[in-house]
Amino acid sequence: MLILVSNVGSSSYKYQIIDIETEEMFTKGVVERIANPPSIFTHSVPGKPDLKGEIDGEVAQLIHYERENQHNSRYSDYEIVDIADSAEFKNIMAVALGVRAIVDKVRELWMYGNTRIHIDNVTELGHFVELETVITNQTDTEARAEHNFVKQMLEIDDLELVSESYGDFMFSVK
Repeated sequence: MLILVSNVGSSSYKYQIIDIETEEMFTKGVVERIANPPSIFTHSVPGKPDLKGEIDGEVAQLIHYERENQHNSRYSDYEIVDIADSAEFKNIMAVALGVRAIVDKVRELWMYGNTRIHIDNVTELGHFVELETVITNQTDTEARAEHNFVKQMLEIDDLELVSESYGDFMFSVK
């Protein structure tokens, strides 16, 4: 028998769908910052990539990431879909998927060539730098060289890498 376990707070909604006989978790998710855009949601299924979205005012984006959790630079494929009615989308996602973790972060975005430099301040976790070198008009070799150059210029080559999402990292450090 499957059950839906949910936790509804003033600014978040968390959920899991669990088989109570086997205790197997089929899916889990979170919608965070419901009352304070940008709202962020994550939906995950064991063995499958997370589905993430960011909602800011009237514009929302659904972002699907496909990447391995590794402690090194790695390739990541993603797809982005714009959502016209963010308020209704947020409500549907909260009801349908629930909330797994609340990640409260402030992100500053810098750019160098095709590399997005995310400077994140994450409540309860600290400060992080994330690099995304988008391969569009260059070869893989050129993209990797740009990525490595940015790491060297920011002097972050020797820093400890975090391989999981902030939501997953919150659970691993507790």
